[in-house]
Amino acid sequence: MSIFQFKHFSILQKDSAMKIGTDAMILGALVSVEAKTTVLDIGTGTGVLSLMLAQKNKNMHISAIEIDEKASFEAKFNVENSTYKNQIDVIFSDFLEYDFSGKFDLIVTNPPFFENSLKSSGKFKSEQTNLARHTDSLPFERLIKKVSDLLNEEGDFWIILPHVAAAKLIVIAHKQDLFLIEEIAVYGKPNILIRKILRFSKNSIKHVTTSLLIRENNSDYSDEYKSLTFDFHNRKL
Repeated sequence: MSIFQFKHFSILQKDSAMKIGTDAMILGALVSVEAKTTVLDIGTGTGVLSLMLAQKNKNMHISAIEIDEKASFEAKFNVENSTYKNQIDVIFSDFLEYDFSGKFDLIVTNPPFFENSLKSSGKFKSEQTNLARHTDSLPFERLIKKVSDLLNEEGDFWIILPHVAAAKLIVIAHKQDLFLIEEIAVYGKPNILIRKILRFSKNSIKHVTTSLLIRENNSDYSDEYKSLTFDFHNRKL
């Protein structure tokens, strides 16, 4: 599917390596945007996360950075053809090398996450997919170090990861004075933990732990998932 239609915008994803999935949907729906004005979306891909956040808060300005040229072109197209085009700047660059002009109230990312895993090769090899799905281009240590440098003192950092990577990231973040304040366990089906959504702050407080179920055992979307994404989905789930 080259066009994904949301209620208030559409996403062209013909040339982007990573297509829209539930990771972006749940992260965009869950991120708290209250009282946030400056936002950084790291690895924006098609721009879907930035557009979801812009829909939630009309007063935010979002810098959406993407290292892959084809994906950045599609993100720019999607932003320019939306009602939120004045809120979002798409930047084609490497996040780790780019010199940002200021700090941010909110930083979000749905990052490459197949750390140390087998890459596509041979006739199935895709450098674009490898770039989008592996942490070689965005190692956790360097990601967290720069996020810490760019985050305002009262800002929030949100990230979604496979649950096996979450514990490692929490330790790395703590070393950079980013403290876990919210942890959401995401279950693909009952008792099948697939992701963790983590929220960090520079203020050390007791963190809150909750969970989210995407599908029931019969593969139907759960009521909580349907309620969470209601403002975005353009079709009945």
